Amino acid sequence: DLLSRVSSDVTTTLSVVNQSLKDLVQEPLNGLASLVIAAIIAPVPALFAALGLGLIAIPVARQSRKVRKGSSKSLTTLGTSVQALSQMFQGIRTVKAFRAEKRELERYREINESYVHATMKMVRAQALSNASTLLFSHVGMAGLILVVGYVTIYLGEFRNEKDMTAFFLSIAAMYASIKDVTKAITNAQESVGASERIQ
Repeated sequence: DLLSRVSSDVTTTLSVVNQSLKDLVQEPLNGLASLVIAAIIAPVPALFAALGLGLIAIPVARQSRKVRKGSSKSLTTLGTSVQALSQMFQGIRTVKAFRAEKRELERYREINESYVHATMKMVRAQALSNASTLLFSHVGMAGLILVVGYVTIYLGEFRNEKDMTAFFLSIAAMYASIKDVTKAITNAQESVGASERIQ
């Protein structure tokens, strides 16, 4: 289990530190800059776009907690798997002397299945977080198109089609940044489970 913590858990934490921290710093700034540009062009629709971000944050927060728990459980079962394999190889003479190869292999298979099960729960939570972000961003964009249509017809918010194009490009860039931030958050939660085991 200690070997597993030193190898797998450190690798998981390091990969997240390298990749996700960059996304967690850079992408929110990109998203904020895009939102500011959209607000300068058309304040009312930009306000609706900003409110839509709150809808995305709720499922992401819920799923990221599941990812953190799943990561910790997955890495714990991986440690158990490595431990069982290590014991089997160290005691290979004893295993062979008692002709217990089948029993040991069956025990190892059960441990491995529990590891796969725990990992799949974590992966499902990650996929659900990314999918819900994508769904809410598309639904939000559809709602935003309706808002833009309304404010254009009744309030004359946009002076010309160039302003409208620039607004939608800014909002699209903001949602792309939010998608990257969501992915980085779920990856960071995966590393939290690993770093807790290292600590």
